[in-house]
Amino acid sequence: MEEPMESPPEYDRIQAVMTSARTAAPAALRERVAAERDRTLVRRTVVKRMKLTGVMAGAAAALGVAVGLVAPAGHSSAPSPLAAAALATRGAVAGAPQRDLAHPHLLRVAVDGVPFPRWEERSPWRPSGQRADAIGGRTALTVYYDDPRGVRLGYTILDGAALAWPEGARRVVRNGVEVRVIRGHGRVAAFWRVHGHSCIISAPDTVPDGRMIALASARTYVS
Repeated sequence: MEEPMESPPEYDRIQAVMTSARTAAPAALRERVAAERDRTLVRRTVVKRMKLTGVMAGAAAALGVAVGLVAPAGHSSAPSPLAAAALATRGAVAGAPQRDLAHPHLLRVAVDGVPFPRWEERSPWRPSGQRADAIGGRTALTVYYDDPRGVRLGYTILDGAALAWPEGARRVVRNGVEVRVIRGHGRVAAFWRVHGHSCIISAPDTVPDGRMIALASARTYVS
């Protein structure tokens, strides 16, 4: 009786790879489906929670399509202030919000009743775009402003309680507003609070601290 021939080592390796591929493919597919489901859930949650006014209500869906997830879904601890400031570097995904006709110094978009300013009547910064993000269980809305030289800054307001102040930031009080300024990695950011909410301006580090402080302390808000 003939002894069975042994399989060559190369054949065994090929069989092992094929078996591994057959078991891994469904797992990978399931992971992609789960990731898409979670991403869609975050988009729906952010759009639902955004406190928008006027014409921005109609733009909520457009913003929701491009919502970026910064922290895992369901993560409830407060995000770090520097992570919140970094949202501005992601870029606009929707057009600039319109002027609030009832309050010409404001834009027709707000977060929890905190509106975004319209600086262009007193400074060269004009609104140019916007985006929404979810971070640490919070909703963050960022409006972008450009100056005549093409320098762009992002102005972010977060819903919920104010974040902690960033460590190592310089403290300045101007017009009764406490502002914290910090620089690093080619950016400058100013942090302050309006009606108990965190407001952040992030810009290239070519923008002087004085300009950042002046914008943060402009007191252009209405209750």
